[in-house]
Amino acid sequence: MSTASNHPAVSSHSHEFALSGSKLDPRRELMREFILSVLFFVLVIAFYWVVHPTVEGSYKYSAREFLDIVILGENLDKHEPLGFRPPAYPMLLAMIYFVAGPEGDFPEAAVVMLNTFLLSLCLFISMRLARQIGVGAVRLLLPVGFLVIFGPVGEVFMIRETTFYTALLLLFILVLTFKTDLKAAVFSGLIVVLLIFTRPTGILFIPIAIAAFAFGASSLAQFFKHSLVFLVIVFGLVFPWQLYLTKQSGTLVVASSCTSGNNAYKGQSTGDLYLYSDIDRIRLPFANTDTVHRCVYDKDLRERANAQFWERVADEPADFVRDSVLKAILFLPGAAPLGKAEIQNNPDNSFEVHNFKFDKNRLIYFFVSFFVISLAMVGIAVTFLFRGLYDRRAPALMVSVLLVHWALYAAAFPEARFAFPFVPIYWVFVAVMVDFLSRVRLVFS
Repeated sequence: MSTASNHPAVSSHSHEFALSGSKLDPRRELMREFILSVLFFVLVIAFYWVVHPTVEGSYKYSAREFLDIVILGENLDKHEPLGFRPPAYPMLLAMIYFVAGPEGDFPEAAVVMLNTFLLSLCLFISMRLARQIGVGAVRLLLPVGFLVIFGPVGEVFMIRETTFYTALLLLFILVLTFKTDLKAAVFSGLIVVLLIFTRPTGILFIPIAIAAFAFGASSLAQFFKHSLVFLVIVFGLVFPWQLYLTKQSGTLVVASSCTSGNNAYKGQSTGDLYLYSDIDRIRLPFANTDTVHRCVYDKDLRERANAQFWERVADEPADFVRDSVLKAILFLPGAAPLGKAEIQNNPDNSFEVHNFKFDKNRLIYFFVSFFVISLAMVGIAVTFLFRGLYDRRAPALMVSVLLVHWALYAAAFPEARFAFPFVPIYWVFVAVMVDFLSRVRLVFS
């Protein structure tokens, strides 16, 4: 790991630039980060007990299906295969419902505590990654950032997989940040399996891991060894589930999700409007959310939707690229619709907007989050431009995760919450930027 003290570009100011990140006792720093994470956990749980918000989410129905299979011994073949979400989080919920029961306040509180624990783990890993990069005491302010603007704080009170996926994502980065040896290949392989079983986008971590092994290997033989172990673990555990889905559906199902292949057009709710509403103008044979949901179980309708998507890409490549760029810029940073409206769909695939109303809270969230992400972009630039100050392995992994997801989400149009797992990464880079400014201030003061 490079440090400020041995890099010639900053040697004349080494005493100013060598801040607390490299000189304080690592065990003491670890304890500080742990205590802050525990306090964050307590604060969120206290908010739940005082306010007691409604805890809802469609994952509880998938969890109850798993619960019925385990307790009642129902045949798995009786359930619609595409109706299953990726199985990891529903199985975790099913375990909670098995112990606490599927209804009542106790299982609801147990789910909130699980989600809060996972979010606190995300905070702890974020501070650990910031310290590994070389950020000083500024990283200890990350809990404030998580509370000020972090979508998954709201996800804590939803029965959804967001916090679980976020924790796995950060754990994947943490494992490959320290080493890319055989143990890292095994652990990262298991994490990627869980990521795939949590969201279909987990498959995107396979090329990222292979690239990490390539850059970290001391020889070609070592690279092939680590990559082979990683791939055997991933495909050996994922293949049986994919084989079952393919057998039940009669077609190759890459994404074991109820939205598999059907998010290539605008939104999941026809009432949500983003900054750029005329996105993914595809001549689909349906115009409302109910018909979209039928696409999950109707093979012919699903194939028609997918075929029309690829026809649009082939016929209008320039428009497709333009819309993808707009979605990447406008949708992902905001991660929330700006308002609600009544949308009238016309036979020619055009639509009319009536009674549009801005959601003031979401509008504020959009601009604040856009500001935070803008600061994070500056932090990314600082990390790679001033290589003598900051270690670049963790930033390279984080930027890779952002890029591959951005590319996918720009081509498709997933739910807004799908962008929430990137927020901890943004905050780490904001901490890098603030840390850099504090170093510059010390030099010139």
